[in-house]
Amino acid sequence: MNSFLQDVAEYTLENYGSELEQICIVLPNKRASLYLRKSLSELLSQPSFMPTYLSIEDLVEEISGLKIIDNISQLFLLFDAYTQGPEILEKSFENFLDWAPVVLSDFNDLDLYMTDIDAAFNFLSEAKAISLWKPRP
Repeated sequence: MNSFLQDVAEYTLENYGSELEQICIVLPNKRASLYLRKSLSELLSQPSFMPTYLSIEDLVEEISGLKIIDNISQLFLLFDAYTQGPEILEKSFENFLDWAPVVLSDFNDLDLYMTDIDAAFNFLSEAKAISLWKPRP
């Protein structure tokens, strides 16, 4: 039984065999493009130009003209913003590194799911208020 990527390679070769270099195949990630490229090369009987392979992230970057910032740069930008905050917080880089990756991941999730930011932060604020609440005896 063929894998999905093997089926895609066969379909691509059958339908675009003579013009492979003129097509672009968009895949979920770079690993998938590696396996598709391998499957397609195994089906070719002679040297040929391969199609262009893009991950979805690469396609979005290409279409939008924007560059996705790497995690290390995000950490330094966040630390810079963090150090400009209130002086009541300890601002050591070591302390920052304990929680910053989680915050960046949470911000990424909020962005990916197009969450209403005001509603999310209101919810977090209310949850914190409830956790601090101590009823009188």
